[in-house]
Amino acid sequence: MDATNYFTKTQEILENATKSQKEAIVHMAKVMGDCMVDQGLIQLFGIGPDRAFAMELGYRAGGLMPYHQLNMKDLVLRGHLTLDEMSDPAFYDRTDLAEKLWNLYTIDPRDMVLIYAAEEVYDSTLALARIAREKGHKVLLVASFDAILNSKHKENAALLIDLTYATLNLCTPYPDTVLEIMPGIKITQVTNVVGNCFAQMLTAETYRYLVENGHDAPILLSANVTGADVHNRKISDVYLGRWNA
Repeated sequence: MDATNYFTKTQEILENATKSQKEAIVHMAKVMGDCMVDQGLIQLFGIGPDRAFAMELGYRAGGLMPYHQLNMKDLVLRGHLTLDEMSDPAFYDRTDLAEKLWNLYTIDPRDMVLIYAAEEVYDSTLALARIAREKGHKVLLVASFDAILNSKHKENAALLIDLTYATLNLCTPYPDTVLEIMPGIKITQVTNVVGNCFAQMLTAETYRYLVENGHDAPILLSANVTGADVHNRKISDVYLGRWNA
């Protein structure tokens, strides 16, 4: 067990996932590109460590602009819930959170929702997806199917998969730790490594789709590039009142 072994095993998993999900990545990028052309935002949602995917896509230099993060912590930061409530171990299974979170932002009819689930589909996650569908929004799902369909919330996972418009399977093992340190005990998770790669692959494919169809791709520039602030503000001002709102 060492760093080289982890890299080798992770590379094998990533290559298998990429080969398996190539068509799904291209399809999801097209759906996302069409949303952006229509000046819709892609509402990103993940709970706990699953926010890593939203953070990989949401307002990153070298990425695309039309994303917005739905963050449970905003319910506390904006005074709708107390910190003690959020500290409750059963917090994420409160179905009332979905409507509270949805009403916290200005979500346009052109928007769609992208959910990331590496391990669990909590009650609040399923409730949020149902609200989105009921209001006519497309729901996309990026998830480790083996994990969520074998989790404590496996019934939620099956229901969520059924109501989504497009899915992307991370194809990671369950559980997702890959290096064994003693019989039955493993370390070094791999799911979010694949998830972050898939996020950047979606960025690249969405860019290709937009440009090949004659559209300007709303790329965010790094702050160390001359004129980046002006450029980034110009493409984000299109979503004033909706982005980070």
